[in-house]
Amino acid sequence: REALGLAVVVAVALAVSPDVGQIAALAIGALAFAVTSFRPRLGVGLTAGIAAGLLAVAPLLPFLARPVGAALFGPLSPGVMTLKSWQRIVTTEPVRLITGHGFETALRGRVFGLIPVNAPSTALFAMWYELGVVGALAAAYALYASVRRAGRDVPLLVPGAMAGFAAAFTIACIGVGLTVVWWLTTLAITILVFVAIERGQFRTRRPKVSRLKLPPLGEPPTP
Repeated sequence: REALGLAVVVAVALAVSPDVGQIAALAIGALAFAVTSFRPRLGVGLTAGIAAGLLAVAPLLPFLARPVGAALFGPLSPGVMTLKSWQRIVTTEPVRLITGHGFETALRGRVFGLIPVNAPSTALFAMWYELGVVGALAAAYALYASVRRAGRDVPLLVPGAMAGFAAAFTIACIGVGLTVVWWLTTLAITILVFVAIERGQFRTRRPKVSRLKLPPLGEPPTP
């Protein structure tokens, strides 16, 4: 009951928030939780495949999403203009898709005017812009392997783990950079929570009093 009540409170708090990204992350995390609860293998496979696949083909996303966004929201909407900036970066520097620009260049490039101000600040853009194809594909494989490994954990924890992966990846895809302090702190806390649950949930048995060998009063305990 306490967990359900806490979930309802969090859902209501996010629902009244003006940030659409939080609502989207909550919805996708809830969907991943529901699918994994009913079909564990399917939920794990979808979470791992979609997350790793989006990261692997990220440079193609602006070319696919921009026409759709322009038709739905207009060609001058902020999101469509952001996709246009990403598209221009890909087409003007195709060689950099292989080599990358180096660590933290996505942030520094925006500060010093090397890339447009409205360029994406998402993890998908930053991963490819900084690391190139080798680093991005390696990160995609590591993400896929991590999700699959979490899917082989304690069955009761798998739906929650998939929901965490899905929600975190959604937030990373819609505007949170890779070096934001609160983002890294939230990820670390989430990992610690799951580790604590896994280590403590099934280890609550206490030794029986009859098995404890207590020495007689006045005698030192035997080693």
